[in-house]
Amino acid sequence: MADIAGESAQAVRNNRGMFIAVGVLLLIIGLGAIVFPFMSAISVTLLVGVALVIAGILQVVHAFSAKGWGGFFWEIVIGLLEIIFGVILLVYPVAGVMTLTLFLAIMFAVEGIARSVMAFQMRPEAGWGWLLASGIASLAIGILLWIDYPGSAIWAIGLLVGINFIMAGWGLIMVASAAGKSTGAEAKA
Repeated sequence: MADIAGESAQAVRNNRGMFIAVGVLLLIIGLGAIVFPFMSAISVTLLVGVALVIAGILQVVHAFSAKGWGGFFWEIVIGLLEIIFGVILLVYPVAGVMTLTLFLAIMFAVEGIARSVMAFQMRPEAGWGWLLASGIASLAIGILLWIDYPGSAIWAIGLLVGINFIMAGWGLIMVASAAGKSTGAEAKA
């Protein structure tokens, strides 16, 4: 296990510039998604639409290439549904954003309730309060999206995608920064 960690650290040191470059690009993309949240939401919706159409086509092709198996009918149904929903998202991206936002509101609320229940079941274990705080935060986000709906469709997906990109970019920059510091510490030793 130590060899893998050592190899990983060396790979980061050797590619530190690339880590920083990708991290900075992700930060910029994330900031763009936050500054232009509705445009980001439309982009995400179109991407999901394209992914559904491709997945649906692959499922239908697979069903016909493996006719003898018992799931032929259901794979055709699933593939056609994916194609239909994908095309709907591509043709009506604004309605898709509205639907995805409503789904997010429900998902966050249910996840928040489940996480809170789990936290109380873990009590008095160490850290259960953090799990509860996480559950309450998810529930609050779900409620906020629901209360502001349909207005939340304008900002929610773009904001969440932006935050995700910023966190990913910051993570890469911090990994590269730590690798640079460890190299400097090793050189001094």
